[in-house]
Amino acid sequence: MDFLNTHLGFCISMVIYYLISMYRMVSVIGGNTASRGDLSFSFSLGSLLAKSGFTVVCGGGGGVMEGVSRGCSSADGTVVGILPGEDPSSSNDCVSIPLPTGL
Repeated sequence: MDFLNTHLGFCISMVIYYLISMYRMVSVIGGNTASRGDLSFSFSLGSLLAKSGFTVVCGGGGGVMEGVSRGCSSADGTVVGILPGEDPSSSNDCVSIPLPTGL
């Protein structure tokens, strides 16, 4: 079944459409494990994006995704975490809007 034809797919699509139309958004993709240097860089990147008025969209997990989430939230930014499972609490603590996909 095509994901976008499901109710969940439609709901997630509408949320993403709303966020895109209301906010400037940047997606950050990275591994769920990261070196100390990667974490430092991703934290700085998240902070810079938030201070520049961007909403960060990421996987919402650990590693680089958590680093960018922490940086963004430390600068009072918004983080959208697109999660692979069905549990919104599986995101890292800095995700503002968890989007569980059930995939």
